[in-house]
Amino acid sequence: MLPSYRHTVRLALEGPVTSEITASALKLHPRVTVFLDEAAAEKLK
Repeated sequence: MLPSYRHTVRLALEGPVTSEITASALKLHPRVTVFLDEAAAEKLK
């Protein structure tokens, strides 16, 4: 997995909602579930 993908996942889930990372808008949905493999979740806090 590319390091930039891990960074994008982190920004989408832990950063602010922004049009630059459109997946970040998922945080606004009250019932969203995100499934990640270990590599994608590696940079998350």
